[in-house]
Amino acid sequence: MATLNYEETYTVNDAAERFERTTARIRQICISNEIGTLIEGRIRILTPADVRKIGEIIADCSRHKS
Repeated sequence: MATLNYEETYTVNDAAERFERTTARIRQICISNEIGTLIEGRIRILTPADVRKIGEIIADCSRHKS
């Protein structure tokens, strides 16, 4: 099992605030794209790379809506 450096991790709440989306939407993105590490079946921990990937997915969805 990989260890996490908690100084460089984020939560779904952090990502929701950063991208101005609901926590439910960020969770949907994470689940459908297998992003993040689920802790105790409840808390999803995100790395900086995970947060960048979420941002790319949100940007891609926004481009397709235009």
